[in-house]
Amino acid sequence: MGVRRRDVLIVALFAIGDAPVERLRDLDTYYANTPWLREMIVCYLPAHTVGSTALSVLCLKWTLRVDPALRSLRWGLALLMLGGLMDLGYLVAKWAAVGARRSGRDWDFLSTYVAPPMASAAALLVGSGFIVPMLGGSALWRDFSQYRRLRPLWKALRGFASRSVTTVPLTWWSPVGIRLIHRESVIDDGLPALAHWFDPAVRSAAYDAARGQGLGEPAAAVVADAAMPDAACRHRTAAERVCEDGATPAVPGPDGPVPYRLGGQPLGPPAREFRRSPVVAAARRAAAATTPA
Repeated sequence: MGVRRRDVLIVALFAIGDAPVERLRDLDTYYANTPWLREMIVCYLPAHTVGSTALSVLCLKWTLRVDPALRSLRWGLALLMLGGLMDLGYLVAKWAAVGARRSGRDWDFLSTYVAPPMASAAALLVGSGFIVPMLGGSALWRDFSQYRRLRPLWKALRGFASRSVTTVPLTWWSPVGIRLIHRESVIDDGLPALAHWFDPAVRSAAYDAARGQGLGEPAAAVVADAAMPDAACRHRTAAERVCEDGATPAVPGPDGPVPYRLGGQPLGPPAREFRRSPVVAAARRAAAATTPA
């Protein structure tokens, strides 16, 4: 039976049935044995069950297949799947209550008190499942996500950026896009200040460790890049501290080769690995152990 014909049949059965009392929460059980209305119930409960089952199965299927980088879409599919499962719980309660009424037992509490909260939760989850991918794909959300991901790297480098960049006035109501530009500017300004302290040995060790964990060459290169700023910050801070004490700072001369430059690439991937990579965390601990206090 097509969807339209089924809907027409449900409306027609309700119209010719006798339903003088309005039942907002337990129409299924109250009219479970009423001519024509019982047929209407038999029509819509199976159709509802098939629809919710299909929703849950398809969302699970696509959640497993969709690109992991599309996080908002994966979250949306997961919420839709949970909403479908919650709706199936609602239907189980309805089926049990209607079946009990048809067989002469009273399980109306399932229809009146158990099913409605589950239907409300299902509606909230399904609605969120449609909204989350829309918000996640918006420019505002992308800017906010990038702004949040850059925080650890920005926090490490802001002390080495020039004052003309770090002292740009920002208010609490400044747009996220402006805040993101400022955070990127601080990072871009702090990286060149550390260029002479980027140690190729740190990068090489991190790269080998990342490859040893099974990462591909591009991903391992990103992890290796993310491992260097923390060690560079520590080495430059130690060198400046020695210089303040009157000794000669152990800093490469201006004519010496620049070991490595981290700039010239998107900041998102290295910032993400700077925050969460175990290889970067190990490099950070090694740098802390070898840098003079």
